[in-house]
Amino acid sequence: MDVPSSSRNLRSILSSLTEARPGERAFATKEVSSVLMPQGQTLALSETEKVIAYLHKVTKTYDKQGRSLSIDLDIRQGDFLFITGISGAGKSTLLKMLYGEEKPTSGEVVVDGTRLNKLRGHSLSCLRRRIGVVFQDYKLLPRRTVAENVAFALQAQNFPKAEIRRRLLPTLKIVGLEEKAEHFPEQLSGGEQQRVAIARAIVHTPVLLLADEPTGNLDAGNTWSVLEILRQLNDMGVTIVVTTHDETIVQTFAKRVVTFEQNQLVELDVR
Repeated sequence: MDVPSSSRNLRSILSSLTEARPGERAFATKEVSSVLMPQGQTLALSETEKVIAYLHKVTKTYDKQGRSLSIDLDIRQGDFLFITGISGAGKSTLLKMLYGEEKPTSGEVVVDGTRLNKLRGHSLSCLRRRIGVVFQDYKLLPRRTVAENVAFALQAQNFPKAEIRRRLLPTLKIVGLEEKAEHFPEQLSGGEQQRVAIARAIVHTPVLLLADEPTGNLDAGNTWSVLEILRQLNDMGVTIVVTTHDETIVQTFAKRVVTFEQNQLVELDVR
C-alpha cells in the first residue's frame, strides 16, 4: 500500500493542488475575522481562533421517542475534532446538521459564514460545495473508475476540464492511489475505496472536511492508514471533524474531543 508517509512529501503535493489561481479556494486559507452571531451580535476572533463553523444553542429532536440533543460547539480553523458517543447518541445527526441534511429544532448552525437553518435548493448546494464529506459506506459510483469517481465531484461543480486534470493526479497522490486511477471500486479493498472517498471529498479544496465513522467498515490495518491520511491533511491545515465510537482511535490521536452524555454535547479534556 503506497500512502505518502512524509509530511514534506504531502506538503509538496498539497502545494501543487492549492496553487493560487483566480477565483479558487485553497485548503483552510479563508480569513474569518468575525462571525455573525444570533441577534446581530458580532464575535471578534483572534488569529488563532478563527471559527469555520458553529452550532449555537442548538436542540434537535431526533427520534420517535422525542429525545432531544443539546449542542453548543465551535469548530476552529485547523481543528482535528473527534465526536464520540455510543451508537445512536447523535453523532451522525450533528454531522448532518453541518452539511444541511438535517435542520435543528432550534438554535443556529453556521458554516463558513452561512446560516444553514433555512437553507434550501441552490443555496444549500452552493454551501455544500465548500464542504467535503466522507461516509462510512464510501458511496462510490460502481461503474466509474477511481479517477472518474474523484473527477465527478468537480464535474458536478462545473470545473473546467483543464482544472479537473490539474487537480486529479495530486489528489490521488495524497491518498496513495495514483497507480489505481483506472481501477473500478469492485477491484479495490475496503480501505482503498475509503481512500477514494477521501480524495473525492478533498479534490475541490473544502473549508471543512466531515468524516462520518470513516473506519467503521475497515480492518485495523486499513483503519490506521485512513486515519494517517486524515492526520497528515490536518497537519497541512485542513479542518477535520470525525465521528467515531472507537475509544482506541481517540486515545491514540490525542486531538480535541467532544462527546454526547445524556443527549448533551460536552468537551473532554484529553491532555
